[in-house]
Amino acid sequence: MLNREKSSAPRRPGQRRTTELCEHEQVGLVPPALPDDFAALLEDIRQHGIRNPLDITRDGRILDGRHRFRAARSLKMAAVPVRFVSPRDELDPESFILRSALRVKHLTDDQRAVLAYEFTRRRKVENQQRACRLARAAKAQKRAGKKPVSGAASETAMTDSWEEAQRLFAVPERKMRAIKRLAKKESPFLVKVRSGEMGLLEARRLTRIQTIQLDKARRQADAKSLPPINELICGDCLKVIPRLPDRTFSLLLTDPPWGCGYDQPWRVASPRESISNDTDPKTALRLFDRMLTAVAAKMRHDCKMLVFVPWRHEPQFRAVIEKHRYSIRDILYWVRNMPTFPAGSNFSCQCTQVIYAVKGNPRIYPRRTNVFRARTGRRTDHPCENPVDILKQLIECTTVEGESVLDPFAGSGSCLEAAWSIGREAVGIEQKREHYLEALARLSKLARGKQS
Repeated sequence: MLNREKSSAPRRPGQRRTTELCEHEQVGLVPPALPDDFAALLEDIRQHGIRNPLDITRDGRILDGRHRFRAARSLKMAAVPVRFVSPRDELDPESFILRSALRVKHLTDDQRAVLAYEFTRRRKVENQQRACRLARAAKAQKRAGKKPVSGAASETAMTDSWEEAQRLFAVPERKMRAIKRLAKKESPFLVKVRSGEMGLLEARRLTRIQTIQLDKARRQADAKSLPPINELICGDCLKVIPRLPDRTFSLLLTDPPWGCGYDQPWRVASPRESISNDTDPKTALRLFDRMLTAVAAKMRHDCKMLVFVPWRHEPQFRAVIEKHRYSIRDILYWVRNMPTFPAGSNFSCQCTQVIYAVKGNPRIYPRRTNVFRARTGRRTDHPCENPVDILKQLIECTTVEGESVLDPFAGSGSCLEAAWSIGREAVGIEQKREHYLEALARLSKLARGKQS
């Protein structure tokens, strides 16, 4: 009886009965208060009443104050203080709700950043719609032969929604850009940042991990769709490469002739052997250029290139790589355990440069520094063999299991041994038969070891 009389009592000006109100369908744009915060609000309203009126539309839909409204219903209040929003805000309730979030105390800085980004998106749509209306109005005036209304040009100047959001929400630009990147990647963790369950840094970390896992799974699935290709071929790479299948290889890893007339002062037991096409830089660069031309159709769209180069001719090799529309991302350094000891006044050299270039936007896993350390390999009949350890490190961080590696200058087969030992497909091409036979022997030994 008491509740019926209380609900039927006339309300004061600026008040509406709770039975006449309902929440707007867009109030979910702002995250709800946590249970402890809502309990504190309920106790405050029980003692002091509702001091801030609810913002509502003419038809009684609440745009701001849903938690006060819910507390009033829990306390069985007959009427609550209200104020009507402007007609412009009724037409754009989403922007009003987001602006009203500035007065919400329970939101964290990360939640405000999410709301600020959502505000910029809606403001951008609103500006585009306004520009279309003004353009249609200008065309209509032009068809009617009327002079455009003065000041219409100034109205077309749209506000910068990005700067407006930073000013209204007091959010650093770096946070808004981080939210934008998460939204662009369609991160499922952005919803948890918005609700306050997770911080922005944790969401970025988990999104990065998820992106890596998805990219790895995609690349492994793509690699499985291709026929397996593990082969060592004896012949001229310029003649062999055209016979290879197109769009197969994810990594081009090679140590081409440098054009420096390499000599091996340590070799005394066997006669010294020269490297083919290594007499002068022009010959080596011409061969490297022709090789990249031949291999272009064999590489995947998102592919990588790792090329061992000498410091003297690194700019020339870089120019050839860029000529074939590769983007050079970095120079890697292989630090050896033993330096060379040149005669004269030169410094001893203990590192070798490796150019890292890409096409498209492939990723590397795991991310690491550009300095690699590995001991020099065993001394074979090949004049300058790279150790398997350094090649393993390079292949592991630039490919996933199942992807294919191409080495047009295979030498004694160390690149193929490194690739096959970690589950990658690999094709190597070697011109000299004696090195081909040596590589074939070591790879056959590796295959027998795997079978046993």
